[in-house]
Amino acid sequence: MDNMTRILREVFTGVRVIRAFNREKYENDRFAKSAGEYCDVSVRTGKIFAILLPTLTLLTNLGIVIILWSGGTEASSGAIEIGEIFALIEYLTIILFTGIMAILVYIEFLCRRVLKI
Repeated sequence: MDNMTRILREVFTGVRVIRAFNREKYENDRFAKSAGEYCDVSVRTGKIFAILLPTLTLLTNLGIVIILWSGGTEASSGAIEIGEIFALIEYLTIILFTGIMAILVYIEFLCRRVLKI
């Protein structure tokens, strides 16, 4: 996105020079190339995010179900208290948000590697 903005800024500030030297097609091609790269990276990162986020959410929800199931049986027998069950669920939720942040960092590194920033 930064590259596209930079190209547009250059075109807007140098529009008279571009017209004087008949470089409209070159500038259009340059912007189209930049927009195409941005589109490719956005689609690629969107696909990765679309796969990783639901998977992580599914695993977390399955973990919550397992905690509630096993915790409910343990709480009914008096082995643990209900507060401990909710603490485990909170810990699992914290892990979910940490995983989401890790996915976002991975996507950021992927964008930087693809764009060679």
